[in-house]
Amino acid sequence: ATEMKFNEGQWKDIAELAKKNNTYIFVDAYATWCGPCKLLKAKTFKEQAVVEFFNKNFINVTMDMENGQGEQLAEKWQIDAYPTLLFFNPQGKLVKRALGFMDGKALIAIGKEALAKK
Repeated sequence: ATEMKFNEGQWKDIAELAKKNNTYIFVDAYATWCGPCKLLKAKTFKEQAVVEFFNKNFINVTMDMENGQGEQLAEKWQIDAYPTLLFFNPQGKLVKRALGFMDGKALIAIGKEALAKK
């Protein structure tokens, strides 16, 4: 694959899918006006190593936190800066959070840390 597969569904459906398949979830929480968010999408999410690692290990979600379901979830997850990168275990527990733009190497390292947490 040359691109990250993002699940566009409702959070509750994604959480159910993760539980059923015993898969961790990666959430790219962004805002449309946020420069570093755009950079993450344009650069980091296109890196081949990132694409392969995240498509293999996570259900990937990219969510506008100022629209639709994002608004409630931004409050629930206490997000006040963008991009916020969230990692949930298959049971829906938040196991790792990171902030801001980063390159593929850094993102994969954080992803590996998240996968090591229960």
